[in-house]
Amino acid sequence: MTLASQDSFSWRRVVLATRRRHPIALRGLELVMGALFLYLGGTKLLGTPAAVRLFRDIGWGQWFRYVTGVVEVSGALMLLIPALAGASALLLMSVELMSCRLSGHTTTRCRS
Repeated sequence: MTLASQDSFSWRRVVLATRRRHPIALRGLELVMGALFLYLGGTKLLGTPAAVRLFRDIGWGQWFRYVTGVVEVSGALMLLIPALAGASALLLMSVELMSCRLSGHTTTRCRS
């Protein structure tokens, strides 16, 4: 074996080891995010005082709290199924973008 073939062989081993670690790290991140959204959606569905106050301040009513909670819990459960993780990420991203938009209006309204 030449020196060049030894270098490419060791490089190939590093690349293969890295490819095996990424799915494990990605799956771990999916589980953590799933647990987070399950908790956040659950607090909205259970009607914690902070969630009730937040949706009252936004002005959309409590029905929107239930819709958001159901979407977050559904997205969290979908995130735990690898085949549905992509669709779940898009669903949860849209919910979070909407909440950022609404909370921006709430902050502006509270300042004036």
